[in-house]
Amino acid sequence: MSEDTISKTSPSFHGSEGELGGRDEAPKLSIADRLLLLCQAEIEDLWHDQASRGYATVRLNGHLEHIPIGSRRISQWARNLFLLREERTVRNQVVRDVLDMLDSRAVLQGPEHPVHVRVVRHSSPDHIIVDLGGPDWEGVLITPEGWSLVPLGTLPVRFLRPKGMEALPTPVQGGQIQILRPHLNLDEQGFILAVAWMLASLAGVKPYPILVLNGEQGSAKSSTTRVLQSLVDPHSAGLRGIVREGQDLFIAARNSHLMCFDNLSSLSDKLADDLCRISSGASFTTRQLFRDEEEVIIPVARPMILNGIPDLLSRGDLADRCLNITLAPIPGSQRLVEREYQAKVASIRPQVLGGIFTAMAGALARWDQAQVQDSPRMADFARWIVAAEPDLPWESGAFMRAYRRSRREAAGLTLEGNPFAQALMTMVRERQKWNGNCLELLKTLESMPSFPGGHLEGWPRTAKGVGNAIRRMAPALRAEGFQITQDRQPGGNRDRLVHLVWDEPR
Repeated sequence: MSEDTISKTSPSFHGSEGELGGRDEAPKLSIADRLLLLCQAEIEDLWHDQASRGYATVRLNGHLEHIPIGSRRISQWARNLFLLREERTVRNQVVRDVLDMLDSRAVLQGPEHPVHVRVVRHSSPDHIIVDLGGPDWEGVLITPEGWSLVPLGTLPVRFLRPKGMEALPTPVQGGQIQILRPHLNLDEQGFILAVAWMLASLAGVKPYPILVLNGEQGSAKSSTTRVLQSLVDPHSAGLRGIVREGQDLFIAARNSHLMCFDNLSSLSDKLADDLCRISSGASFTTRQLFRDEEEVIIPVARPMILNGIPDLLSRGDLADRCLNITLAPIPGSQRLVEREYQAKVASIRPQVLGGIFTAMAGALARWDQAQVQDSPRMADFARWIVAAEPDLPWESGAFMRAYRRSRREAAGLTLEGNPFAQALMTMVRERQKWNGNCLELLKTLESMPSFPGGHLEGWPRTAKGVGNAIRRMAPALRAEGFQITQDRQPGGNRDRLVHLVWDEPR
């Protein structure tokens, strides 16, 4: 018998014409048809996501898994299924043909469902589900009444477990967040901001704040990042260096809930733009391989941690999304071996995680009553932590004080590292106010005695560049006491006018 055909009845090759090849011969199915029938019998559901990627839901080891049809894992599953049932192998092309057929059915005939990695929040009714990532496929259901462990298969959500995803510890009821405090090299403000960041990251509160850890060598930036990662989204890859290509960055974001970037020396404008988009929720589009007329859409919204020795917040729009924490150097007498340190933290992770989930349940219960005066840009995040604050290990109001202080510090950092901002502030402080178009402003700043000549990095060269730079810096400049407005000249002249006033803080 050839590899391409197999009989339903597996007739003997020996016998009369009626037994083989005659009119009474049972119809034969190709290997591809046989594999297709086996797959269809074992697949619980064929469906697709918002980006028209096909998925198969299959039962493995007593639980349901949702597997992208274009993945290597579904190919392995199909091969193993055929080997177990037919006790023979199957050619690569046959598997590809069958999976292509299933993918077409999933996209064209299957229902559409959203897919999630680690965390999903629903608003009606208000609840949060966290995939613990363990082999028992349990999750945590968080409601305004509290939290409980539940089998994920009993919930109407579809989680993916990308390669490298590791398990969170099983949380403990009655756990306490404050037992983490002695294990982190953070001052009181830093601890408050780190806990707030974890609560937002595990709750799916978008846009996500970006946590930035900076400090000199020996301040435990990487160790602190690992601890926070282990409580939100542990991953076998650990911390990563910066991803410079936009496509690679968005693919990495799609395949994990949390993105941790270690030991950064700088951030380009393009990378800062991409990080802002990912924290807020955005889609990356690119051409599909070998199919230039089709686009692949990668929608993501992810929390992030950035750490590095230099101050990384040179862009105002990025700084406004960040929680900036500076770590102090650790004296040599207080240093621990990394393995011992991580083992100590691992022993308390179940209690810490239980405390975090309790605070999240409280935030759900108090969300409608929570109020934030003078809401910042990350208004949902601020309101979420204020709602959780009665269950957090600090006094009421401490979070907003720490958050506002962090935002002021971040705004100052963006101006300190920007020569154009420094020149503009110097000029306006001397004159008290300035009015003119963008080109006049550029010439005025370059005529100042303090201007070193040439063009510094980040210094705008055109009127349009000046307007864009001022828009980026405006929130930070206002925090320093500058009034800024931009408008167009009346009539046919379309030059952009800039009005700057120095209102010294009192």
